[in-house]
Amino acid sequence: MNLPENPSKKDSKITEAPTDAELLKKYIDHHDPEAIEKLIEKHSSLVIAVCYQTLRNRHDAEDAFQQAFFVLADKANTIKNQSSLSSWLYSVAQRESIQILRSKHREQTKPLSEASSMSNKQEPEIDFDELSILHEELKQIPEKYYAPLILCYLEHKTSQEAACELDITVASVKASLETGRKLLKKRLRRRGLGLASVLTVWQTAQAHSADWATTTLLQKTVSACLAKTAFTTVSASATGTVSSATTISSKQLLIKGATWMAISSGKKAIISVIAVLLLIGGTTTAVLMNKKPELPFNKNKTETAKKSSDMIITEPTSFGTDLVFPQDVLLIMQQIKRGWTQDLFNSPRDRRDAYSQEELIKIDENYLNREQEFIKNFLEIANQQKGTWIEITCLKLIACRAPNTLQGKEAVEKLIKITTNTDLKSVSKGLYESTNMSEIPIQSLAPILIDRVKKDPEHPQAARLLASIICSIAATDKDATEPPESFKDAADLIIKYHVDSPDICNFCENLGRGNGSPAWAAEFEQHLRTILEKNRHREVQATALYALASVIKSTGKSRQPEAKRLYEEFIEKFDGSKSYHFAGIEKSLNQDARRELAEMQSSRR
Repeated sequence: MNLPENPSKKDSKITEAPTDAELLKKYIDHHDPEAIEKLIEKHSSLVIAVCYQTLRNRHDAEDAFQQAFFVLADKANTIKNQSSLSSWLYSVAQRESIQILRSKHREQTKPLSEASSMSNKQEPEIDFDELSILHEELKQIPEKYYAPLILCYLEHKTSQEAACELDITVASVKASLETGRKLLKKRLRRRGLGLASVLTVWQTAQAHSADWATTTLLQKTVSACLAKTAFTTVSASATGTVSSATTISSKQLLIKGATWMAISSGKKAIISVIAVLLLIGGTTTAVLMNKKPELPFNKNKTETAKKSSDMIITEPTSFGTDLVFPQDVLLIMQQIKRGWTQDLFNSPRDRRDAYSQEELIKIDENYLNREQEFIKNFLEIANQQKGTWIEITCLKLIACRAPNTLQGKEAVEKLIKITTNTDLKSVSKGLYESTNMSEIPIQSLAPILIDRVKKDPEHPQAARLLASIICSIAATDKDATEPPESFKDAADLIIKYHVDSPDICNFCENLGRGNGSPAWAAEFEQHLRTILEKNRHREVQATALYALASVIKSTGKSRQPEAKRLYEEFIEKFDGSKSYHFAGIEKSLNQDARRELAEMQSSRR
């Protein structure tokens, strides 16, 4: 079957609309709100479709949608090939969706039917497995052919439009498209699929999710991007990393953001961007005056902020800085954490590439100063949010990421006091936040939490505390030969009180995942068997069966046949084909099981 050059459009003239590269330049150089608005609107259909096909849930897809464009706002000036923004966003949307998928399975407590009800009631027949294969095979196509395929087959652009975006000739687009199409067809044929049929499924899913990219969602997304720009601009200017020639003042950005919001909405507008920009206006002044900046959190917690939907933008200066904007607090926390995470990954590389001792010293000083700035920012938020889960999250990040600093040690001491007295719901939510670092510095919290759960073992948050937090903290030391006491206590409490809970996946994962089992995991074989016997939740069954196979494999040669049978049973039962919140993790475990089985069979030869 010969596919048309474009699955859904006829060729048209090259439009005079600005290209992605031109819009990106406007946004990077001038923080132009209209530029980021046009980019989001232009690629909304592609991004929401990718997010939906990965997450299979409207609510989560919208979250991933916003996060993907937030990354764009954060990383715009680092995109090497700006003319190939579609393929870049395609990859980012997939990555952000997978991250949400991996985190959501730990929190999911609603039945699938309830979670799915958030989507449109009339769901079309969509073969998500075919779409998953399409995405997997597209990743294997070389970049030269990959970008035209994304533009023409997923974004439905003509060859002329693709040529304009990629800044190449129409002939080059057609040649690359032809080669890419042949490569993709060949790869799909190996998987038993045809390109035309898969693209039809893509169009069905894309059409279904396109309506979700509503004006409200786009406005919220642009608001988050503008808020990010404002925060980054002032933070950089405060630390001296942005020259005065390129730094836009907070007042200018405030007016730009307010004007954009008023024009875009036409009626009533969202004020989250105004809140953050007001925050930044105050922060900038404080930095210039060498004073401690105050975050705009309501010190009187009994007051309730007026809903944004009831507020009309008139004069930006008419708003005070004493309102509560929890979403903006989370936005700022996310931005600070992202910057710190980037430093943690970049620092070893920069140190390795240093060409002299002097440069190495400068690199270390720079990262140390930045670390202190991150710590200071999190402490500011923690001090303004005392007694809340946000304070616990901030302190945990400082304790685990900067354990050798004075602030890191003080954070541990504060966490000990907080976890002893604060309600378990706040403790559970605060400590659940991932640190991307070893949690050895906060191992002293595990016994405290165990004691609290023992006093109230049927607390609504007990299962999550035991499985996802206590076990994870206790099992941090990978070189230990004996099971940690807190882990043993948590395991016994799980079996006694929460063996049928959907929240105990992490307990099983600590005993066996893709990286094998701890040396002491065999002691908990019976725990896993009990869970498999009594727990009916598919995600728990999957993690428990995989962990049991891993544990048995680690116990010696005599039990390898049994481990082999368990891996085979897992591969047969849990292949990720069932549409539910844990499908992505299940598929990943299936791949791990196949790899383990292949290694076992290879070692027997």
